[in-house]
Amino acid sequence: MRKSFKGAPMAGHKLDARAIGERIRKLRQRLKMSQAELGKKLKVSQTRISRYEAGHAAPTLKMLVKLAGIFDVPLDYLLFGTEPPPPYAPELKVYMVSRWKQAFENLDYLDNYVPLPLLADEVAAGPPRKIDPNDIEGFAVIHSSWCPNPENFTVVRVKGTSMEPLLMEGSLVAINHARRNPKELNGKIVAFKQDGGVSIKICQYVAPDLVIGRPYNVESTEQLVFRGEEVEDCIVGVVEWWWSKQR
Repeated sequence: MRKSFKGAPMAGHKLDARAIGERIRKLRQRLKMSQAELGKKLKVSQTRISRYEAGHAAPTLKMLVKLAGIFDVPLDYLLFGTEPPPPYAPELKVYMVSRWKQAFENLDYLDNYVPLPLLADEVAAGPPRKIDPNDIEGFAVIHSSWCPNPENFTVVRVKGTSMEPLLMEGSLVAINHARRNPKELNGKIVAFKQDGGVSIKICQYVAPDLVIGRPYNVESTEQLVFRGEEVEDCIVGVVEWWWSKQR
């Protein structure tokens, strides 16, 4: 038996509570969020979320709007499955410090966004909790569904051409400081420590006592080599997302 929806559905479409529940479940699991955690955000019980996902209860349209905001997907995707979830990188807006307070206050769905500090790369090697406020150039604002642990992140600008054409000079990268094990990050783009700052390279784990930072640009000779005790502390964090600047 199909459940009915409170509120006016779009004309010409039949809403399927079971299919909507399945989309809710997949989106929740993609964020590694428990039913209880989602219920807390929506101010409903874990049992209610379970009933939604099983198709035994139908969310109101008002509730679906809230879910779309939490998951950062179009409402049409939750209702009908007509649009895919977001692409590979979250939408990004950058605000300079001088405009930050007013800009953040004017954001729609304020509770669904998080600010990540945008730093000069020469200070980015420090963990987020030790950042001097004077070193913050601005804030990169992304949807909270992409970053449930913003306290672990900083954003820096790419300098140089060693990562072209993947990352052009001036591109922005979001660094997760909680992931620093070179063996686990083999083949991934990471931020290496270099001369008190960071250098963005591809991690090549060779051995427990040898890690190489390789450029993406085949014409670049800018390679980093870490040996022995240097390996333990050579990585600042992994680049989780990037926003590439075009020529």
